[in-house]
Amino acid sequence: MPRVHIDWFWLLFFLSLAGYVIWTWVSFLKSSHEGNSRWGTTFAIAGLCCASISTVLDEFLYIHATLTGGYPFYHPVELFCIRLGMLTAVLGIVSTVVGTGRVRLHVAIISIFKFIWRTFGATFLSLWASLRASLGNGGFQEKDGVWLARASR
Repeated sequence: MPRVHIDWFWLLFFLSLAGYVIWTWVSFLKSSHEGNSRWGTTFAIAGLCCASISTVLDEFLYIHATLTGGYPFYHPVELFCIRLGMLTAVLGIVSTVVGTGRVRLHVAIISIFKFIWRTFGATFLSLWASLRASLGNGGFQEKDGVWLARASR
């Protein structure tokens, strides 16, 4: 059984993000939708679903990388999650423009953050790996000609 390496910064980051999405769902379900149009509420629900799917995909990639010790870049599962996550982030942004209700602000925050995360994620992760490598902890390793993202030890 492979040893699990947990980077506490990323664990807290992803737990906080999941908590924010759950809190948004709870506040949406508790709120009254009487003054909102039916279509506006439908778009708000669709946007919240898109933001949730995008967040779940990030959680999956983090758990997968943590449990397996990393994954090769451009792996089909990673690319699928990135593409679907980008699509759901864009659909979440569109739904905030059309939707109604107080949940729009939270869906916009999550979706815009996810869009930026997906757009600049590769650059950020490579900078993070360089920083970790310069500190002597290593962030990525080469194995059989494939670069693997590796969690901290």
